[in-house]
Amino acid sequence: MAKNKSAASGSKFVTFIWHVEDPARPAKSQQQEFINNIRNYITSNMTFTNAFSPMQLVEDMRSLLIQEQQKELDTKDTDIFFIFNKQDAKDAYPLTDLISQEYAIEIMNILPGGEQQYRELSAQQIPKSKLAVIYFRYGADWALPFIKQVWKEVGGASSPTPMMLVGENDPESNMARIFKAPKVTSTVVSKEEIPEEVKKAYNKIGG
Repeated sequence: MAKNKSAASGSKFVTFIWHVEDPARPAKSQQQEFINNIRNYITSNMTFTNAFSPMQLVEDMRSLLIQEQQKELDTKDTDIFFIFNKQDAKDAYPLTDLISQEYAIEIMNILPGGEQQYRELSAQQIPKSKLAVIYFRYGADWALPFIKQVWKEVGGASSPTPMMLVGENDPESNMARIFKAPKVTSTVVSKEEIPEEVKKAYNKIGG
């Protein structure tokens, strides 16, 4: 009954199967056959564990349930998903104000800490966006590793959503901050040119 409930379409019911092995009491052949049958027919939302103690079982359950919660982060269908780091927020918001005059836009201002959750949210929001934009001015050291990681998580060359890495040419050191990969546009221009560059990238995808 638990297996059927976990396997039902759209079900959020999670089944944990806890099997504690006892070396002093080896399983009989019929018992082992039953255990193997369970292992071989695990369905979605089912977890088989050999946790050695109740505390370890609880920790396994907690970890899996946290992952399930991350799967339900708030995302929306949108034209452009605009991502930037807190240190560039002052420069980013005027740009998003301009872009939002023509396109539906979702914004993510990445604050210190919780990097994993930001990557998870990005991985979920990007497929619901027509274009993902990672912007930087002073945050180049954050932007490059971030786009590389998220690009992999959304499928790399097979991602349904093109990505754009756009930086300001002030400071000049940003001119060397480029990420070349399939489905990624990378450019460094003046602040005034950024809204137009984003528009060009959006129009290329038939937006």
